[in-house]
Amino acid sequence: MTLALPVLTPEAVTQPGDRFRCEPYRCVLSAATCVLRQQQAQAQRRLATENRPFVGVHCADCAVGRVVAGRVKVTPRGDLCTNCGRPVKMPKRLGNRDPRCAPCRTTAALDASRRGT
Repeated sequence: MTLALPVLTPEAVTQPGDRFRCEPYRCVLSAATCVLRQQQAQAQRRLATENRPFVGVHCADCAVGRVVAGRVKVTPRGDLCTNCGRPVKMPKRLGNRDPRCAPCRTTAALDASRRGT
């Protein structure tokens, strides 16, 4: 037995779990996913530098995403990575104060070990 969840128009979205058709990605997304992707893309744009240019994604300037973000409030579960803009979960019990996500921390550690520092 298959359960078919309704797919709404972006203007009808009211809850983070509501799903709608995302035309730029040609898929069905939850409103929460859309808003978090848009926040991540905007963070990446803010963090772009000459050495690390902004690689444009559909979400950064998406008009549909702005409609959904205006109707649904979603907060990331943590801070945003200072390197790539992805949400960062910082478990305090581990004493993690590094403002980077796990992949960026791993990459930085590998780079440091290659340089011998």
